[in-house]
Amino acid sequence: MRMKCVYFDRKHIFLMASIFFGVMSLILTWYSIRHVQISDSNETNNNRLVGDPAVLDLGSIKQGNVEGCFTLRNKTDERIEIFKIVKSCRCANVQLSTNLIEPFKEEKIFLKWDTAGIRGVGSNYLTLFYKTGNQDENEVGQLNLIIRGDVVPCFDFEPNTLNFASKELSVKKIQIVPRSGCPEVTITDVSCVAPYIHKEIIGSHEVQVTFDPELWEKTSYNNQTKLIIKTNFEADSRYEYTISVSSNL
Repeated sequence: MRMKCVYFDRKHIFLMASIFFGVMSLILTWYSIRHVQISDSNETNNNRLVGDPAVLDLGSIKQGNVEGCFTLRNKTDERIEIFKIVKSCRCANVQLSTNLIEPFKEEKIFLKWDTAGIRGVGSNYLTLFYKTGNQDENEVGQLNLIIRGDVVPCFDFEPNTLNFASKELSVKKIQIVPRSGCPEVTITDVSCVAPYIHKEIIGSHEVQVTFDPELWEKTSYNNQTKLIIKTNFEADSRYEYTISVSSNL
């Protein structure tokens, strides 16, 4: 009895590989969904402590220190002990009224959030690890809290970006514009690592930027760089300003 040799061309090999990886993808997807369902179930079982609100939205807020407060409710007939708090940022300072919450009682958690350097929507996450009297630290509950807000800066730069033509020697200015109700802000320093950008502070509210096309041709590997502008305003003392170079202008 002769054995027949089966040869596969590239088309058949590619088809078989596609089928194999497709099946593996389905298996992994099913496993991940199953894992999430199990995790959600465990989370529900451990959810003896709730936060009100779970997400604290402060709306429009200033740059600097802002404060928020959450109410923690013990929904069990056992004392809950909060033994660890993890913050997503060192810019948050957390204070508990107590780390022990009696059965069916409430306590407060206070948060001070330093929004210095943030512009636009920002957020901070807290994770509280807790246990009841009959649990050890291997069987703990976990509560996630979020504080967020739309941080309104005290000043802007006009224009908000600079764009230079790659073949033209050009000089442009950036001006700092404070918003209403904010203190006077002055520029204290400006720097840039790109050798084709020359910068100079004019007075205390303007930066003059000169683009050198010859140096750009010799030294540049990309068409964008950052100008670091420092100000006397503590809550937003370092700003990264974008400068682009375009060959289409």
